[in-house]
Formats: sequence, C-alpha cells, structure tokens
Amino acid sequence: MSISTMKQSILKLKVLIILIIAVGYTSCSSSDSSDDNTQTVFRFDVDGVTKDYSNDLVSATLFNDGRELSISAIPLQSGPVTEFLRLKIGEVTSDNVVTEGLYTIGNSSGLINENIIYRGNTSSEPFIELYGPGSAYACDVLSNTIVAQINLMDLDVTNRFVSGTFSGTLFQLETNGSITTIEITNGVFTIVSLGTADKDIDDNSVNATVSGLDYVSNSAVALRSQSNGDHIRVTAFDHNFGRIIMVIPTSVTAGNSYALNNDNTDGVFFFNFLTRLPDEVLGSSGITITQHDTDLNIIEGSFYVENASTDITNAVFSVSYQDNFD
Repeated sequence: MSISTMKQSILKLKVLIILIIAVGYTSCSSSDSSDDNTQTVFRFDVDGVTKDYSNDLVSATLFNDGRELSISAIPLQSGPVTEFLRLKIGEVTSDNVVTEGLYTIGNSSGLINENIIYRGNTSSEPFIELYGPGSAYACDVLSNTIVAQINLMDLDVTNRFVSGTFSGTLFQLETNGSITTIEITNGVFTIVSLGTADKDIDDNSVNATVSGLDYVSNSAVALRSQSNGDHIRVTAFDHNFGRIIMVIPTSVTAGNSYALNNDNTDGVFFFNFLTRLPDEVLGSSGITITQHDTDLNIIEGSFYVENASTDITNAVFSVSYQDNFD
C-alpha cells in the first residue's frame, strides 16, 4: 500500500470515528431530553418556601365519567400522613366533564367541590382533610372574588397524564376561632399519571342544598348510642364546605315525619367552615323516614332546617348505622 493510499485510509477512519461519536452523542442527548420531558413534576411555594413532591406519591384520578378530577401529592414518609396537597376540579353535581382550561375558585362560582387543599407537616396527627377547625388549609369557595386558579393545560386521557399550574390564597379556621391564611404560588404539575375510578365515597350518603349550593357528602358515619337516650347520630362530611349532623331517635318508623328539638337530645345541625363560622347553625328541623330496617340497621329519608341563618333544603340521607351502646 502506498503512503498516499494509507493516508487516505487513515483519514476515512478518522471521519468514521467522528461520525460514530457524533451519532452516539446525538442519541444520548435525545434520550436525556426525552427523560426530562417525561419526568413527573409537582412543585409549589407556600409563603415563599418551596415544596417539591416530584419524587413522592403523586397521582391524578378522574371520577364520575370525567366530571371530577383530583390531583394529589403526598410526601414519602414513615408513620401517618401529616402533609399533602390536593387539587380538585369539577363536581359530581355538574353536567359538564372536565376539560383543559382555566378554572377559577371563588367569585361565587357555586361549585363548592373545586378547591386547593393543603396540610403542612406541622402536626403529628394524621390528616383528616377539612373535618373541623385546625385540620387543613383550603380556599374560600364562597368568596365574591377569585381566590385561586388551576390551569389544566394538558389532559391526555389516551396516554393517561395531566399537566398544569396552580396558585391561590388558602385559609384555616383554628381551634380557637381565629383565621390564618397562606399563599400558594408557582404551583406546577407535569406528566402526572392519570387513572379513572367511580366516586370515592362509602355507601352512606347525605345530600342537600345548603344556602343554594349543592352539598354532597364524601363520607358519613352513623352510630346508634344510648348514652343520652336511644338515638342514631349521623355525621356527614363533604371534605370542603362543612359538616351536617343529624341526631335521630332510634324509635322512628318508616312512613312517618318527625319534628326535631335541635337541642342536646335530637336535631339537625350544620357547621360551616368556609364562611368561617364555627358555631352550630340552628333552626326548626325535621325528618321524614322512608325506610328503617332495625335488623339490618339501615335508615333512609329526607330532612330540612328552616328559620336559620343557613337554609338546608332538598336534603336526603341513606345510611347504615352501627350499634355502639356506650
């Protein structure tokens, strides 16, 4: 082989090596970029302090044929869950399915289920959502102004992920009756895995119209007690708006209506967290029983509260109660 031919061969080999390196570099860069674009991100600031749940338990679920979307982030930790953030879009009582777009909370929208709910790690107690004062921060959905926004930028039901941004002012009613607020800013969620499910509630239900807004219980507990007379106590929570408590004499029978005393013996009571009134809403109340099976411990019917600061109408309940003779 001549020197000239050898030089040409060496030059071709160098070019080939450069091309292989270039292709490999391009491939690695493309792969790295793809990984970045498919990584789940869930991050936000609380009063300027960054919370990053990107590597923790982050998920999204569509309920009720797409009418409700819940996006949750919970830090990985040992022991009971004491910290979380949840975004809620849509409502079971709405006829509309959740779509991409900007959702505003407050401004008297009437959708009390849409919210941003946050609990920090300041307590050792397990979270109980908004079951009572001092439990979590949330937006005042009854506000006359917009207090929060959730921008659902990508809802991909085919590839099953959601992305978007959020921000807002949240308040908490403390156990001493005072109010504290926090600011959620720079909220972002990207490529959050999306699942679907039926409504996440138990068989017990208490539904009503409270001051013109739809109240749909997410959970309800019913216990029979003889500690202060023989009564069935039903406590219903909607995780957001407040709680409804019914204390019903166990002796009620199907097909009959009863006026309730609204005292320590029986009655219908409402605790409204969002209007920041921790006191009970009292008024004239009553129930109509449509079913009471004392063998299966099932009771169903309707109820009302009137002559009170908060009207409760169109109210129905269906619960299975436990015997708890205390």
